Amino acid sequence: MELIFSKNTHRFFLLGLALKSLNGIAELILGFGMWFSSPVLLNKFASLFAQEELYEDPTDLFMNFLLNLTNHASTNDLDYAGIFLISHGIIKLILIGFLLKGVKKAYPIAIFIFSLFAVYQVVHFLGHNSYLDIFLTIFDLIVIGLTFLEYKRLKNH
Repeated sequence: MELIFSKNTHRFFLLGLALKSLNGIAELILGFGMWFSSPVLLNKFASLFAQEELYEDPTDLFMNFLLNLTNHASTNDLDYAGIFLISHGIIKLILIGFLLKGVKKAYPIAIFIFSLFAVYQVVHFLGHNSYLDIFLTIFDLIVIGLTFLEYKRLKNH
């Protein structure tokens, strides 16, 4: 029974890392996009993105929030968000690379860093009520748990 649990745990661990890698790549793409963008360009893109939805429902909360956010974005805001996303994505991808290589020292470091990300997301949720933060936090907690189990498995072998 333990062997089956271990195999399934390992598979879920690898799946979690794959999804986290996609998230890290998306953060890099968005980060560079924001860093090299301007508030005017971002607003034009958001307007284009929201146009059809607002035509169908002018009171759409998300699209109106998005447009309001991009209307008030400054170059400093975009630079900060870009650098934040880029650094977050790079750290995540480096840690995942070490985890996939089975570097034992990376496991506690990854657990610690992913926990910091989760705490930040909870704090951000409390200030902004972004349900994406809750989803990402739950996902991070699952990956943290799987990383712990995988680390425990590696230590026993």
